[in-house]
Amino acid sequence: MSAGIYPNRQHFDNLSYISDGRDRISYVNDPYASSSNNVAHDGNSIVLRPTELNRSNRDRNTVYSYRSGQDNIYGYNNAAFSDISGGDTRGPSIRSQHTNLYDLQKHFEKPKSKGKVSKICSKYWYIFTLLILIILVALGLGIGLGIFYSKNKAEQCYLPCDSSQKLVQLNSTHCECQLINECEFEPRVCQQFVCIKYNGSGYECECTTGFQHPPIDNNLTVCEDINECENRSICGEHQICNNTYGSYFCSCKSGYQTIATTNGIQCQDIDECLNGSRCSNGQCVNNNGSFSCVCNSGFQLDVFHPLHCEDIDECLSSNNCTGDNEICSNTVGSYQCICAQGYRRDGNNHCININECAESTTTCDINSRCEDRNGSFACCIKTIANECIECGYDYSNSSAVVNTHVRRARMINGQPVETGHFPWVAALLIKQQYYNSEPRYVCSASLVSSWNVITAAHCLDKQYFRNNWNLTTEPRSFEDIFDIRIGVHNLSLNSTDFLHSQSYSIANFTIHSNYEPLDTEHAVVKNDVVLIKLTERIQRSSTTDWICLPTSVNVHDQEILKVVSYSNTEDNFIQQQLNIRVLNNQESQSECQRQLNNIAEDAFCAISTDDSSLLGPGDSGAGSMLLTNNHHWQLAGIMSKTGLQKAYSAMTNVSMHTNWLQSLIER
Repeated sequence: MSAGIYPNRQHFDNLSYISDGRDRISYVNDPYASSSNNVAHDGNSIVLRPTELNRSNRDRNTVYSYRSGQDNIYGYNNAAFSDISGGDTRGPSIRSQHTNLYDLQKHFEKPKSKGKVSKICSKYWYIFTLLILIILVALGLGIGLGIFYSKNKAEQCYLPCDSSQKLVQLNSTHCECQLINECEFEPRVCQQFVCIKYNGSGYECECTTGFQHPPIDNNLTVCEDINECENRSICGEHQICNNTYGSYFCSCKSGYQTIATTNGIQCQDIDECLNGSRCSNGQCVNNNGSFSCVCNSGFQLDVFHPLHCEDIDECLSSNNCTGDNEICSNTVGSYQCICAQGYRRDGNNHCININECAESTTTCDINSRCEDRNGSFACCIKTIANECIECGYDYSNSSAVVNTHVRRARMINGQPVETGHFPWVAALLIKQQYYNSEPRYVCSASLVSSWNVITAAHCLDKQYFRNNWNLTTEPRSFEDIFDIRIGVHNLSLNSTDFLHSQSYSIANFTIHSNYEPLDTEHAVVKNDVVLIKLTERIQRSSTTDWICLPTSVNVHDQEILKVVSYSNTEDNFIQQQLNIRVLNNQESQSECQRQLNNIAEDAFCAISTDDSSLLGPGDSGAGSMLLTNNHHWQLAGIMSKTGLQKAYSAMTNVSMHTNWLQSLIER
């Protein structure tokens, strides 16, 4: 088909021929042409030009058939009219009947994106039109506003103005310098005060009552509060001034009450003494605006609690009791002069000695001889007539009055103890019914009187005990747990010593009030001492006796002390002994500190004299004994804990607690 006839695309929709520009076609009987006149002649051939279609919706599947004798098709070298095989004969090519020419269209027509864009534009043309109109309107408004402002813009006016003036534009061509009125500024320069403008430059703030210009620089543009309370006489008697912003008010001082009058307020004293419980152990005295406490006789004002009067201990301040054998006894608000222990007053109000041995037959046990002393008495061993041995007798001395069979036992890491040499050594056991049906050794102890046993406080520390022992049966009381055996050489259940020994129970015990629990490895040994009272009195014998308490501080550096405790030896649980040396010097202090962490002033550090003889935690409560020059044993220390090396031990110094113990011991 000649170029220019269908310039946009090859039309297959209503034609029956595809041309490459070299062919001429004659298609007189076009089923979609309105008449046969819709053809054009170019001189050599007939070219179909359909100008009007009979069908608005064309069927793309229309099949054009060649009708022999009716349709004339002339083709020159065109593939559309070649055989199906595509052979080119360069002559007329007649296709088979009922051939669908639209199948051939798919091989020759290439889709173009311009067609899609045209369809989108034709579908949404009204949106594009609306957008173009909006853009045109916006441009028109912008141009109009620009022309308007350019026509009405005032010409810039320039005038030199003073610093107190401002340039004001009167119109498009005129301007002038006008005074600056600070009083019209926002926010207001004078705040709540009246602003006064000067004729020239500047302004002033008019201060109201209670305010003033700063007196330092007299700045008239500032108003500050006047502190009226700087005038000490501005308020009345017994009143205090309270400054406020722009004013002040007066109130009554503490101890006064406010009374309103026609002339203002008056302050009247409050009588605090109307409340009778103001002062304890004293009298309340009312003062103007306050009160004071005057203590009763025998009391003095507590410096930390001024409303409390505390008792004066007259026995500390002076020696008010000067009679023979008299002692001062403090009472609440006073004191008394009483006879010392072991004395009583006679008809002449003198303190005379009490002969306990003559007045009572139960002062001492049956195996002791009572000897009267001034203010006291002594229970001496009955069988020794030439001297009074009260306690701590050295039974290992050849002059001992009781000779018993010497029993030796093989000891491990210690020395054997002969039977009966230390009859005050006691043991705290758990009763059979409370622990695995057999008695268990808890701590060592020492008998110090016919009623009392002394040991380490941590042995009877309830919490410490519960942490270390799991009882099989809950006891009736804590005291009921323990079975105390005294002077028993062999604690083995089947031993003769144990089977024939006396069992004692605890009536009560007193732990030192300042005891510090040994609940951790780094705990401090402090006041680790407890005194036990037994439920029955002990009768002195050669196997049961008590050790003496020290009469003075008897522990010195490098002294040798003996410790007796119990240990397993050859399937027996028997007494053993070892010697320790007191370390109470500056050189040993650092090593003791490292070994024992810390010990208080009432304890001392010691070390075994033989490295093979060691103490252990099971030896807690064991007594460390000192043999005096008169061959009496005194209780010097109580075993509290061992060090990192078992050769080191911390002992509670009994001599530091002698007064406390003697106040509790019963004889």
